[in-house]
Amino acid sequence: MTEEYRAELSRILADWRGTSVLLKSYEGHLEGLSLELSREGVLGCLRILCQGCTHLSGPTSWKDAALAVEALSEGADAGRFRLVDARASFSATCDQVSARNDSEDPRLMERPEFQAFLASLPGGRFIRLAEEIHPGIYPKAAYSRIRGLLDVPYSDLEYVDPREEPEPFLRWLREHTKGIDFSLGCSLWADALARQVGGTPWLKVELECGLDSLLPLWTRLHSIVTLVFCPASGDVFGVFNDEDRWCLFRQPWRGVP
Repeated sequence: MTEEYRAELSRILADWRGTSVLLKSYEGHLEGLSLELSREGVLGCLRILCQGCTHLSGPTSWKDAALAVEALSEGADAGRFRLVDARASFSATCDQVSARNDSEDPRLMERPEFQAFLASLPGGRFIRLAEEIHPGIYPKAAYSRIRGLLDVPYSDLEYVDPREEPEPFLRWLREHTKGIDFSLGCSLWADALARQVGGTPWLKVELECGLDSLLPLWTRLHSIVTLVFCPASGDVFGVFNDEDRWCLFRQPWRGVP
């Protein structure tokens, strides 16, 4: 963990002071600890994952969170980290700590990075964040291509950089998204945003220009993974950069409300 990332993690934890904490899971064989921080009246949560966790003490849930990350520099734990909440008498010693903000917390939406991302989509109007598009289908679940979702590539394209060679990429993208109805907008997740703000749930957006409203995701922001669900036609598609090529996965998914 770099000093920059630890500073960013400290800022994120500070944003979530005073919230409720739940120890979601601990997998002893993997030394993995998962915590969720939630705020009353706010959809979603902040998810914290501790990897290589070898010492754990404290309650399994508490309110009024005051979590912090300490770098350990002495003894056998030198180079490791401690996630601690002194008020709750909670402590976890681990190799790595990471956080993913899967919430509609207004402080996320007020961040300049988030506003810049939204402003980059011409004719796109942000509606809200949504944790799922179907029970259990978080962005990470769709990204992992589980439950038969996005299993078989619909089309692929030998790699081009759409920032430098937009035309062949856009021709390919338009050709293989024909028939998808964007009239009711879409639920969207893109790693271009996740890289900036540490992960998000689905973004529900209205699209004045249909697919064209999303094109800057590739031509300007260079999203490596983009996931889109269009409720009007019940289509879900994903565009992945798999090393030497772009792969487009597409399928109807009528089971999504």
